[in-house]
Order: sequence, then structure tokens, then C-alpha cells
Amino acid sequence: MLEHVDLFAAYTPRGHKKRIASLLPDGVGLMPQKGNSLGDRMYNVFRRLLVKGYKRVLVLGSDSPDLPLGYVEDAFRCLGEKGSEMVLGPALDGGYYLVAMDILTRIPFTGISWSTDRVLKETLKRARQGNINARLIEPWHDIDTPGDIDKLRGNEAAPESARFIGSLKSLQ
Repeated sequence: MLEHVDLFAAYTPRGHKKRIASLLPDGVGLMPQKGNSLGDRMYNVFRRLLVKGYKRVLVLGSDSPDLPLGYVEDAFRCLGEKGSEMVLGPALDGGYYLVAMDILTRIPFTGISWSTDRVLKETLKRARQGNINARLIEPWHDIDTPGDIDKLRGNEAAPESARFIGSLKSLQ
């Protein structure tokens, strides 16, 4: 189990802070997202937390609600190993479901064709170009399309998502 981990939820600030806060468990910090692109927003989370003094930061997308905790633990373990500066969890669609780093750099978040099947490949290329030692952990799915929603129907690893999906008649 993860110990000594602080949790934050990055949110789009357009008046949704109270709503987001009401959905989160106690102890989860809120952080407004800043930046025009997904890459900018992720970089700014790393910047804010690493500058604040955190030694390792992991950003996990909200589109993998059934991700096993072991994958997060594995990412932190890999990041803690000598020579690893970045860890990516490959998504089955060519992107990634998590990124963890212990260095502050914008390089892996620039020049990426976001929301395409080339995201992981391009991120790894940018990391190599920037001499960033990146490691991969096990692949997992994420939820991007209506067809992906079936992965959550009845999924005991994501009970809230499964309950919500089960309540939607239009998807049954």
C-alpha cells in the first residue's frame, strides 16, 4: 500500500471548485489546471509540486478509474530506481494513463500530437531527445470513447463508475 503520499485533484477552474471538492474524499487537495494544451496542464502540475518540494510526482488520468493500485505502486518503485527520471503507463490506444517524474522538464510535453494514437511514441521520442531516462510499466486501458464504457459496466474495481453506467438507460 502507498504510504506518505499526498493526493491532489487537478481541475478546470471554470467555477467548478466546490463541485469537484464535494466529490473527493477528505484530504485530497485541489489544484486548478493551468495551460492551453494537455501537455501544458500536466507540466504545470509537475512544476507546482516539484517546486513545492515533492521529490516524485505522478499524474494519473481520470479516465482509468479501475486502474489497480499496484500499477501506481510499480510506477513509484520504478521512479525510485537509479537512473529512472520518468515512468509512463502505456494505454492500449497509443497514449498513456499515467506519467511520473522526479525531474522538472517541459520536454516530454511539447511537440506531442495529443489525443492521437501517437502520444506514447512521440513522448518517448521527446524523452530520448532530452536525455530523459524513461521507463514503461504494464499497459492498461483508458476510457476515451463510448465503446470504452463497456469496460466499466459491472466492474467491481470501479464501483462508482459501474453504478453510474448501470443507471444510464441509453447505454444499455
